[in-house]
Amino acid sequence: MDKTESFKANHTGRPYLAAFHYYGHIGDFELAGRMRFGRTGGRGQAQIEVPVPSVSGLHGEFGSAQGHWFYRDLGSSNGSRINGKALTSVHEMLDGDILTVVPRDDEQQEPAFAGIFVRLRDGEDLIWRKIRLVPGMQPIHIGRQESGLSPEDPTLSASHALFRYGSDGLSVLDEGSLNGVIVNGERCDARQLKPLDVVRLGRSLWILTEDVLWAGEIREAVTGVKKKSAAVSEGAVPASGRAPAVSREAQAEQHQIYASAASAGKPVPAVRPAKKFDGSRLVIDIDERSVWKNFKKRVLLRDIHLAVEPGDMVLILGGSGAGKSTLIKSVMGYDKAEGTIRYGDKDVYKDYEDMKHEIGYVPQQDLVRPSDNVRDTLMAAARIRMPGDSTLQEQSARVDWLMEVLGLTAEKNNLIGSISGGQKKRVSIGIELAADPALFFLDEPDSGLDGPTASGLMEQLRSIADLGKIVMVITHSPDRAFHLFTKVIVLGKTEDQVGHLLFFGTPTQALSFFGTDRLETIVRRINSTSEGGEGLADHYYSQYAQWEAEHGGRQ
Repeated sequence: MDKTESFKANHTGRPYLAAFHYYGHIGDFELAGRMRFGRTGGRGQAQIEVPVPSVSGLHGEFGSAQGHWFYRDLGSSNGSRINGKALTSVHEMLDGDILTVVPRDDEQQEPAFAGIFVRLRDGEDLIWRKIRLVPGMQPIHIGRQESGLSPEDPTLSASHALFRYGSDGLSVLDEGSLNGVIVNGERCDARQLKPLDVVRLGRSLWILTEDVLWAGEIREAVTGVKKKSAAVSEGAVPASGRAPAVSREAQAEQHQIYASAASAGKPVPAVRPAKKFDGSRLVIDIDERSVWKNFKKRVLLRDIHLAVEPGDMVLILGGSGAGKSTLIKSVMGYDKAEGTIRYGDKDVYKDYEDMKHEIGYVPQQDLVRPSDNVRDTLMAAARIRMPGDSTLQEQSARVDWLMEVLGLTAEKNNLIGSISGGQKKRVSIGIELAADPALFFLDEPDSGLDGPTASGLMEQLRSIADLGKIVMVITHSPDRAFHLFTKVIVLGKTEDQVGHLLFFGTPTQALSFFGTDRLETIVRRINSTSEGGEGLADHYYSQYAQWEAEHGGRQ
């Protein structure tokens, strides 16, 4: 296919509403007859239900006449917008039109919900994939020659567009394409994207949520497979793993998440059968983690071999550039390293489609909406992340349990923007715990918190580990939680400028090995002299092999 064709929107075919929340993909709803749109659990008897607090119980209505589809707002609290403009009358929905809901009290005017109107011809599927946005990631080129993303789409130019993720967020740039880059219905050369911005490149759709860029491809359906818009396995562009909202049965096929059963002596609501943690170990065998930059290979980590037991709360300690965040992302499967990561009988890399539901990750930055209240935020997460066949009562019980465990019950009706930094962090943790992951990773969860608040947060993480989960934490203030950690991983950059494992053992063993009475002093010991340290990383690296042999090898 050498020639790019002019893009023409579909005006016939089966209509769908692809629904997105700030936290991710809700589902794809096939429109048929007259259908009402509203909030999950509302009393408006909506056929299209979304777990978004800013959506009214009965918000709007879709209908058709002689093959044309229309939408009207039903007097909702926050109103409806089509392609960014407030809706004041009935609107005919065209292929690619974007319905958004913006909370009236949101000063940034950022939508809490976005629905994309898409028409599919017979024999076509809408397949959503997701790309996790991580610092330092390479630009994403879209085009027939660049990515192979939609090679059969004649409306994509050979080199169509570029997504770039940096310190200022995600941006998209037109690379001289014929059909252009369309953002929220308008053509542009370049645009800094905000959450729930929708980009159209040819027939493909791209939408930004939380720390994920979703790619929607229209493809020929697989012969013999019953039609449904689906989320597919992760490949060159990682897949969503989210179930489509066309039916609860379809959702249940994709989700294997169960509510937790015990909470260190606290009562647990009866939600659904408990996930049984089988005592699986997390075995980390990283030979090398490297990146290529300017045609040069740069090794970030090398020879990280250790095993973590269920119930362990592990401190990851090291100086700047030692590879702490790199280690976490490699173990989670976000950035694959050379080697293997095993949890029980599963290979995290090879079985990622199954394992990704077992992994929770809380980044340093809190990604929560200030205009939503605490309980509604957690309910939205439970609706999206719990099994598709879970009832509203089960989701509500799960959220009540999360608020109890995290000490948020008293704050449940308060807006996120009005609560403290520590409470916001607990909400971020609750969002990830809604899926009941077995492996839980946190990058500086106590950053910016005062001592008592940070200590309380760490106590709650300890109670989560006590459920049989594995909790791994990066923190620069480890001594205030010394008694809570069961293991310490120490990473250091040696003379070869590569991150190595300098120590793995209990906190008490770590103090003895490094000859100090404080965990924070360890970082000073291993940092280079140019960073104000003692420059002893190579010394401890050579000493660790002997120490490990004397203490029985892999812990």
